[in-house]
Amino acid sequence: MKSEEFNELKNILEEELTFDPTSYKDMQQKLSRIPNLLQTYLTIYINQKEILNDLETRLKETYASLYHKYKYPTKGDGLEFEYNLETKNEINLYVEGNEDYIKKSLIVEKQRIQVEYLEKTLQNIRDMLWSLKYTIDQRKFFEGLN
Repeated sequence: MKSEEFNELKNILEEELTFDPTSYKDMQQKLSRIPNLLQTYLTIYINQKEILNDLETRLKETYASLYHKYKYPTKGDGLEFEYNLETKNEINLYVEGNEDYIKKSLIVEKQRIQVEYLEKTLQNIRDMLWSLKYTIDQRKFFEGLN
């Protein structure tokens, strides 16, 4: 998901999760929208999780390809070193410093952050359900005492 879309989604969610605890009508409306809200964000979460899985797979493929390239360099591939890369740590250093690998890693990390945000969002929506119910019940209780 693009940054603009993600930011717009966050703004929409902030509005959806805000309610007026002094208004029964507002709380009832929010309460009635929670199942739809949960389904909407669950669908978005699943789509973004699939994208993350694909990106992580491509990153692993890039890692494997670069690891092989650095472990077994061939003439003409631009990897003429003064010494051979023999240890795993030496090879990892070059793989993780590769420009293509870095770009893909950043994309994966950005996607991971979005997926984690969506996970937390789903939990916040579930928590809002209980918060609304509690607030409504509390108001009914205190109004019954007066």
